[in-house]
Amino acid sequence: MASLLRPQIMTPHEDDLVLRVDIPREQDMIREKSDLEVARQSFRWYQYPEVAGPQEALIQLWELCCKWLRPEIHTKEQILELLVLEQFLTILPGDIRIWVKSQHPTNSKEVVSLVEDLTQTTEERAVNYQDSRLLQEEKKEERMVPDCLTSGSQYSHWEVPAEETLFLDIRYCTTDLIT
Repeated sequence: MASLLRPQIMTPHEDDLVLRVDIPREQDMIREKSDLEVARQSFRWYQYPEVAGPQEALIQLWELCCKWLRPEIHTKEQILELLVLEQFLTILPGDIRIWVKSQHPTNSKEVVSLVEDLTQTTEERAVNYQDSRLLQEEKKEERMVPDCLTSGSQYSHWEVPAEETLFLDIRYCTTDLIT
């Protein structure tokens, strides 16, 4: 029983192997993502080599595709996810695509969420900008209404539409100026 409580002594090489198996390193995950991206780009940008011939070109293309999609470890659903995700990113407008890719989404749901959030934020900013522009224009129009229309006149600036301000300025303010 005492031997069960005693820690096992491992060689440095065995200790290193245990750590690598049990704890995936962040560097390894980054390297794997990078390798997948390189494989994807190699597959997508592959060009037909006239020297090798069609059979060799097809074999090379098949190998590049397998390096990217890794059918030995990915399910059909995961492979389809990669294909649809790539195509969706391709059809996005350029500035949106660049921003979404910079966020490093891992699946199509994350991409959709990012695009929706970006769209909503953009729309909210546009509405806020429009509201602030309208507010500035209203303040500017209020400053343009002559005093004769606002102080003791039979017409107030609330009753005078902005497009009629200049017309009313001429019609009704002249009497105030004369008297």
